[in-house]
Amino acid sequence: MTISSKEKQWAQSDSREDNIVQLIINVDDLGISQDTADGVIQLWEAGAISSVSVIAFGPDVDHTVKLLIENNIPTGVHLALNHGRGVLPADETPSLHTSNGDFWNSAEETLARLVISEVKREFEAQIERLLRIGIAVRHLDSHMGLAFMSPELLMLYQELAQKYRLAVALPEEPYFDSVRKQLAQNSLAASISINGIYELSRDIEETLTNRAAHYRSLLCSLKPGLNYLFSHPAPPTATIKAEFGDHMIRNHDFELFISSEWKKIIEEAKITIASFPNR
Repeated sequence: MTISSKEKQWAQSDSREDNIVQLIINVDDLGISQDTADGVIQLWEAGAISSVSVIAFGPDVDHTVKLLIENNIPTGVHLALNHGRGVLPADETPSLHTSNGDFWNSAEETLARLVISEVKREFEAQIERLLRIGIAVRHLDSHMGLAFMSPELLMLYQELAQKYRLAVALPEEPYFDSVRKQLAQNSLAASISINGIYELSRDIEETLTNRAAHYRSLLCSLKPGLNYLFSHPAPPTATIKAEFGDHMIRNHDFELFISSEWKKIIEEAKITIASFPNR
């Protein structure tokens, strides 16, 4: 695969030895909205993001994948078991679905019922679907953090990374260090942290100014190593406002990321933008 000029600029080093704070700026939940995918192209061209991850069963996945391939954007699989219908038919993975064939809405509902062998089949189908339609998948991450909510799911997450030779996003807690160590022994990358800003604190109003302040604080607190930022930016279109109850958060992320203020925040935090390596 051809390496883009952005990726050459983001070439990775041993960030722990060099004391460099590296950051993958990843947009997840792709594949569910055409407007979000179109907005990602604007952010990529502006140099505001460095990676994305796709929900393989999203209703807009074909349009999204076409744009990602055309623009050579580093892409991962946003492994998901909530919201929508999976890649496999519901009767093949009954523990993961409600009686109407949809996934359970919440992580708690899913955890209470899942059969790990069915999760494995569905996750493999999600990875293989994106590979089959042309994405050179680089990494795995987890919708709603579900992969980190039980030892069985975490073990499966590691197993899939090793099977498909993929990097993974992992939280900072020491609990995950054994997975990081094992993946490193297999020459597979893993982040030293996962961070993101969704809702602001209860007593803080959701404004662009307040959101920028929270990002500035977060980015300045990152440790040397390969960090991972999840985000959900989307342009302020009528469709986004109609589709997403949290559209203000998504719109503010988009407005901030595409602004000159975002570049200033990254410079102030002395961050090197990175992406996961090719398989």
